[in-house]
Formats: sequence, structure tokens, C-alpha cells
Amino acid sequence: MQRLLLASLVAAAAAAAPRRVAVTGAGGQTGQLAFRRMLARRDEFDPIGIVRNAQRRDELVEKGVPADNVRVADVTDAQAILEALEGCEALLIGSSAKVATLEFDTGVIDPATGRPKLGFPKGQPYEVDWLGQRNQIDAAKKCGCTHVVICSSMGGTNPDHMLNGLGRDDGDPATKGNILQWKRKAEQYLIESGLTYTIIHPGGLVDKPGGCRELVVGVDDVMVDGEGTNTIPRDDVAETMVQALRHEAFRNRSFDLRSKLEGDGDPTSDFARLLAPLGGRDCDYSLGKIPDD
Repeated sequence: MQRLLLASLVAAAAAAAPRRVAVTGAGGQTGQLAFRRMLARRDEFDPIGIVRNAQRRDELVEKGVPADNVRVADVTDAQAILEALEGCEALLIGSSAKVATLEFDTGVIDPATGRPKLGFPKGQPYEVDWLGQRNQIDAAKKCGCTHVVICSSMGGTNPDHMLNGLGRDDGDPATKGNILQWKRKAEQYLIESGLTYTIIHPGGLVDKPGGCRELVVGVDDVMVDGEGTNTIPRDDVAETMVQALRHEAFRNRSFDLRSKLEGDGDPTSDFARLLAPLGGRDCDYSLGKIPDD
């Protein structure tokens, strides 16, 4: 009897323990917002923010983030990301290649526009959004994570989307640019991994306060030509990522996400019902283009 009672108490304590959740891209924008939202819910989460270098870690610690909640790992380093995910039971993928103006050296001016060229000086989408996300998914599976959430992007059904043209190099078409295609390849890899997943395709990200707008869901970029705005505050995307871990309705779902304008509709608060308008529909990965590795 005493053994049964002790086992019950241990099981209850384990169930009540905060979930240890890894967040990659925790030194960036959307990933950091999701990381901080979980830090503010210590009764429910014990988040581990994963940043790519010591400088990013020090910046978070200087801003009040506990050092024990930050780990350093480059997502393109498979062994490093495996070690960083040790002990975590879920993963939020907030890492992504970042477009920026290339440094002013030879060949950076676009002759067609006379403006500086844009590219990915800190890592190509092929490296970060495909190989890096594949590393994370593989590591999550090895570490026993039960749920992986990806923050991706709308537009993946259109191979000619303007985002795919950023950083593209006709001399190296395989590994330069095409960010939405490499993201889509990683999404399909996650779906086929057997892990529980949630894939969120937000519209254009804006730096506005979250919790003030009604959120709208869809699939296959249909909302791109719909009414109203196709943007969404980063903070609302971060909250949706966290809520995906809390509600059964988000398990094994892939969907698009935008917000109405502030004042148009009621701010979303019932996330358990957010996906109800989809009626079980999910994004169709036969659409668009998924490149060969």
C-alpha cells in the first residue's frame, strides 16, 4: 500500500512539474518573445532558450534572463543542437535565416536597381532553414521530445514568391535564396518524422503589441488574396506558438495565421477554439515546390 501511495505521489509530482521546452532563435525577435512568454509562466514551463553564440547569451542574461535557462548552440551543428536539447520534452523552432544588406565590397550593388543587394550574410536558408531545422528535428526525436512547433511563413505554395528571390544567385541556384522552399522542405521532414508537430505560417510580421487583435487562420495561402491585412504582430505569433503546446487541437496541424486590424473584431483569447474554422483542413504539401537536397 505504501509503495502504491509513493508511486502515485511521484506520478502526480511529475505531472505537475513545469515542462522543459527548448526554444531556438531565442536571441532573435519572435523566438525571444515566445521564450520570454514561457519564462513568465514558471508554474507551467521551464524554458531553455538556445542562442547561436556566447554574445547572444550574454545579452539575454544582461537583460535579466537566468543564465541557467540559456544554452549556446548553432543549429547548423548537429552535435551541438543535440546536446542543447538534452532534458527537453518539447521544442519551439524560432530560428531562421535573416535577410540583410550585404557589406559594401565588390559586387554588392544590383545593376538593375542601383541599390545594395540583399542576401543572407549570416547563413543561407539552405543551411539554416533546411539543414538547421533538420538537425533540430533529428535531435528532438533522439532526445524524446513529444512536440515540435515551427514558426514558418506564409507564401510557401508560390515558388515565384518575392521572398524566394531574396539572396538568390543564378550561379548557385541550389543553395542560395529560395527561403520559403527550404522552409517547406523542413516542414515536410517534420511531418514525416513521426513526431507530434504544429506548423504555423504567419503573414508579414509587424512589431505591434500582441493580444489586441482577432486572429484569423487558413490554409494554402488562400488568405493572401483575402480581405483585410495579411500581417500579424510577432507577439501574437509567439503566443500562438506557446498555446500550441497547451491545446490538443494544435497537435499534428499545419495552418496559416494572420490578424485583423486592431478594432476590427474581438481580440482572440480562446486559443482552444482558434483552429475550429478550419474544420480539420490542413496545408497541402503537394502544392508549391520542395527542392531536392
